[in-house]
Amino acid sequence: AFKRAHRGKGLIVRLQSFGPDRVDLELLKRPVVRAFLADARERDIGELAVDSGAVQVPLAGGIVTVRLLTGGKG
Repeated sequence: AFKRAHRGKGLIVRLQSFGPDRVDLELLKRPVVRAFLADARERDIGELAVDSGAVQVPLAGGIVTVRLLTGGKG
């Protein structure tokens, strides 16, 4: 899922994984400036590292919610 944040600023991305791998997440039109691991209610849990506009998201075989703050609107 990909949507505007209901609580706070930014964009919310929900990813589902069936294994323990990581995913590189990058938006094509807006560079990611900051990223946070969040709970299902969009409350930030911890900040994720951003490198050159992309964020590496750890997946643990479930659903992960990430808040993205970008260099553009959203």
